[in-house]
Amino acid sequence: FGEQGIPMNASGEPYADVADAEFARAEATRLAEQRLAVRERLADARLARGEHDLVAAELAELVARHPLREGLRALQMRALYAGGRQAEALAVYADLRAHAGQGKTHLLLSDLFEDQGRYQQSLWHAQQAHAAFSEAGDRAGQARALNSVGWKYALLGEYQRALSFCGQALVMLREQGHRFGEAHTLDSLGFAHHHLGHQDRAIGCYRQALDLFVQLGDRPYIAIVQEHAGDYDVGPQSDAR
Repeated sequence: FGEQGIPMNASGEPYADVADAEFARAEATRLAEQRLAVRERLADARLARGEHDLVAAELAELVARHPLREGLRALQMRALYAGGRQAEALAVYADLRAHAGQGKTHLLLSDLFEDQGRYQQSLWHAQQAHAAFSEAGDRAGQARALNSVGWKYALLGEYQRALSFCGQALVMLREQGHRFGEAHTLDSLGFAHHHLGHQDRAIGCYRQALDLFVQLGDRPYIAIVQEHAGDYDVGPQSDAR
């Protein structure tokens, strides 16, 4: 056990021995992100003290495990450059640029497969997008991908899983002030609650989504929310101006 009684395996990864359990996934992801952020801040402080070669060596192992995390790559480039290894620093930069678009590409492919009704393939690409954004430390991308994963689970009829992933996305999107993404995620949550028979929760989510899309002036998505809501009374489309 680690700090605060958190279960860890021999490598020190939180919840690793119960990683497949639903309750552990979100917390393990949050704790792993916190640990990486702490290590980034520590590396930054050591670079300021001039420990370029030591930090570069230590970061090489971390970057190998998290190759798309921009914060780690930036620190690695600084350490290499300050240590007189400019060619290696430029190689790190080129490699990061080559991989930076993976998350966005997977999201696009996920949408494409969804349009074709190939939901299992669509889910896989959404999961790959989340992994890529997580590696890159891109929280905005992570939030979008979490909602995409949840929505694909909903399309596959796995509504409880949909609620779990979309719930995580909603928290992150609200923290980021991303109203468009929040509206999308509320629609996804409404859809999952709807199919689970949670009428009041579904109506609440649909109404919040509709209010946001009305405020954003997005008529196409107002129509989509109303289509998903079906017979539920969530407000007339004429409210949009």
